[in-house]
Amino acid sequence: MITDADLGLGDPGSLDSKETLAEAVEEFKKQHITKILERCGGNRTQAARVLGVDARTMFRYLERMKG
Repeated sequence: MITDADLGLGDPGSLDSKETLAEAVEEFKKQHITKILERCGGNRTQAARVLGVDARTMFRYLERMKG
């Protein structure tokens, strides 16, 4: 059986109840892209390839993350 701890969710009671699904998805994207970029040594084109997105999409998303 998979538990919250297996997924790294921690205590479900500690989640911010004000966070919308869209906000949670956005936060996951940021964390995932950051992790893949680190694994690719900062190479954005390679990270885009690993993520299965066009390089231009990756660059646009990184610009949004800055702001």
